[in-house]
Amino acid sequence: MTMGVEPNARSTSSNSLVVEWLDDRLRDLEKATNADVLAYVGPIVFAGADAIRDVLDDRKSKRLSLAVVLETLGGYAEAAERIAETFRHHYQRVDFIIPNFAFSAGTILVMSGDAIHMDYYSVLGPIDPQVDKGERGFVPALGYLERFPVGSSVDVMGTGTGRVLRLIAVAPTPHGPTLFDRFA
Repeated sequence: MTMGVEPNARSTSSNSLVVEWLDDRLRDLEKATNADVLAYVGPIVFAGADAIRDVLDDRKSKRLSLAVVLETLGGYAEAAERIAETFRHHYQRVDFIIPNFAFSAGTILVMSGDAIHMDYYSVLGPIDPQVDKGERGFVPALGYLERFPVGSSVDVMGTGTGRVLRLIAVAPTPHGPTLFDRFA
């Protein structure tokens, strides 16, 4: 143990330094983009959508534009839609900055923006919609549809009521149903 330094004091001090450094970088980004900046790292889920709504509702003064720094492995498409609608409620212009990756529902969210800023290392996709199979849980939609030959009918409701989807074609890539392998 280091003399004169409490163990928790060191971690609190380190945490405050990191928070201060991040705040400075976000302020620099606000100046460079002439926009409010929101950084979101985590899954695209309803709790995240609620937190974003709360933050934006509570913000007293807003610019016309929002720049969103996003890193996510994805989540729920419905939550992505709610987040996009929240952004559009508060801002006339929404730009996304993807320093690393935004997969699945993150890609859907990014596509709602006015501009997408990425570098050579940034990645979007794949969009991986899921089909709820009840007790068996969720399965990838492409895998579910690949079980049926092209031209067959699929009972999408699973009820036998005749509400069917006629499968015309499935065109997978080597990496699955990818919209973008790389977006530059």
